[in-house]
Amino acid sequence: YGEYAMQPSELVKAAMEKADIASTRALAKELNVSQSSVSLWLNDARLPEFENAAALAELAGLPPTRTAASVRLNSPKNSRRVNALLKKIISSAALLCLMSSPVYAMYTCVIVDKCMYIM
Repeated sequence: YGEYAMQPSELVKAAMEKADIASTRALAKELNVSQSSVSLWLNDARLPEFENAAALAELAGLPPTRTAASVRLNSPKNSRRVNALLKKIISSAALLCLMSSPVYAMYTCVIVDKCMYIM
């Protein structure tokens, strides 16, 4: 996920540049959000919701899900508490891998591997 790790402002700028959108007003209209929301993202004052981050990623020509997850998870706005909780969830899923049937365990391990890659 390192290649998609960016701040909201970087994602907004990349989306505007790639989609040839000249103003925050036009971007806000494209995403069906307020212009003040776009301004807050540009100033890294607020994180876009996952859906908006994914839409920005699409406009920027980046993988929407991976980029949105990266923007949300790697943001300094995420507290240590949230990251600790996510790690506990991943650990629980890893435990399921060990305790499950082979087919289910393989599927769960793939999910855990992807989540650990995010972290």
